[in-house]
Amino acid sequence: MPYPLSKLPYGLRCRLRELATPRESYELQLAAPNLAGLQPIIKVVDIRNVTFIAYKTGSYYIFSGEDKKYEKENDIYFRVNDTIRFQSLLKTTKFDDVCKQFEFEVNAVCFCYCQISSKFIQEVGATVKSKMTYVGFNHCQFHSDITRDVLLKTFCNFNRMKIMNSQFGEEDCDYEEYDLQCLFS
Repeated sequence: MPYPLSKLPYGLRCRLRELATPRESYELQLAAPNLAGLQPIIKVVDIRNVTFIAYKTGSYYIFSGEDKKYEKENDIYFRVNDTIRFQSLLKTTKFDDVCKQFEFEVNAVCFCYCQISSKFIQEVGATVKSKMTYVGFNHCQFHSDITRDVLLKTFCNFNRMKIMNSQFGEEDCDYEEYDLQCLFS
């Protein structure tokens, strides 16, 4: 049952703001823009492309084609409007650890040199907010519970999917391309 934010004591609103991710803070500000305790105001920055790179020590993002550099700040929320690229993801990489400051209204999603779990794939498929044109996998290793059918169903709102130089368990996949509009029309 929803609880009105205005009924929440000021101290608890401040604590809620501290615990919220930038994406959640932005949504709180949209719901209650003038409510004390939910500041500072989250800045929304529109960017075209972003690459997420995961290492054992943590995850990083790089903006390509942007003049300005941004650090991981809690008062910035990024709206990506062209391409997301995931590179070198590990099976242990969590989607929220990588993408908590982002909203995706993109045309393409690319995975390169990634070890991909089914949970990560499903979260990417559920998070993208627009009609996608392309999803690609290049040099990826899919967890044993991911099949081509799982990929096709997860990304059925995309137009095309390419899988190149990747592995499904022990099975190699040199090149496959799918026209998803024809499969799911």
